[in-house]
Amino acid sequence: MSLHDAFAALTVQDGSSLVSKILSNADIHDAVFGYCTPGTLFRLARTCKTACVSVKSFIARAYNINKHISRYFADALGFRALQARTSTLISGSSALQFLDRTYYPGSDLDIYTPLYRVRDVADWLRAAGYVYRPNSFQSASFDATLLRLQTRQIQLEVNHYSRMRGVAGVFNFWKPAPDGSPEEMLKVQIMAATRSPAEAILNYHSTCVMNVISYSTAYSLYPRATFEAREALICRPHQDAPIEKYARRGWTMHPARPDERTDPAFKPGSRWIDDACSWVLPLAPALDAAPDPVAVTNWQFDYRIGASTEYRAQPEMRYKLVCSEFLEYVYLLTDELLVIALQGALRGVHMGWEDMCKALNYAGHDFPPDVDPPV
Repeated sequence: MSLHDAFAALTVQDGSSLVSKILSNADIHDAVFGYCTPGTLFRLARTCKTACVSVKSFIARAYNINKHISRYFADALGFRALQARTSTLISGSSALQFLDRTYYPGSDLDIYTPLYRVRDVADWLRAAGYVYRPNSFQSASFDATLLRLQTRQIQLEVNHYSRMRGVAGVFNFWKPAPDGSPEEMLKVQIMAATRSPAEAILNYHSTCVMNVISYSTAYSLYPRATFEAREALICRPHQDAPIEKYARRGWTMHPARPDERTDPAFKPGSRWIDDACSWVLPLAPALDAAPDPVAVTNWQFDYRIGASTEYRAQPEMRYKLVCSEFLEYVYLLTDELLVIALQGALRGVHMGWEDMCKALNYAGHDFPPDVDPPV
């Protein structure tokens, strides 16, 4: 049914009934909601129960992650399960397109994977029909290129594979697009994170692309500026090509500290990926998997004085990398008390056990310290 036909079919007695009928008609509210920003949708959902139901229904259809992933993979749920096993994140333009409900012709899929998990992801891509294509710096053999990267990972920060801090290398995989697709070829890039995928995201060129999709949740770190004001803060001022690309796509790129009314998240301070400044969107259907490690991401947002007069107050993401033989993943944290507590706990099982006994006893619990710690 067209929007004109849907309106013509409405027969109402008063204004309130008209609003109710519009909100209960999927053809009409989908056409209207399609022009709304995320913030507008959330504000509308708070006006009444009917609007809330309509907005939730629209969000479930508009933010369909399986449909978004199926552009690249026939088995979307299988890829999300792979994300859960390997701590892989979708980011870059693909995450932005998903949250912005838009489409960039010819865009690729950027996935961020810990270096030691790259082989698992590459094997899954090849099983899905993708073929590795080396760049001019890489060996024709994927295995040889990966081995070279893994044996040199301690020295890698910014190198000829990538200009992004925290990215050790980039692996390109291609396959022909299915019949009926607007593209001839599909491209997936594995961005091998030296330590943590979240670190690479925090070192993007600008805030408009600081969005990630894990197996369970989509996060936007600066949603008010990105989706409401269509503005971005430049964090890596010398990456001209991507900055110009997103300027062409409609974002106003600020080279220095903008008006904080644009987004409260631009104020200096401590941030968590799921705090009140972020947009956190749970994905359906939910998968039965371990807790998502990216949810434990904490950084300090601040400004530093740069040497260039053009970039006088450059943004800076500060964090500490927390890793241990007892942890499967590397975490980003900046909360000093939390980091100190973790460092104490991770010195060893026995010391952690003693600290726990002391804390419980101090809190008034009768917890005998002479109990043997677990083996």
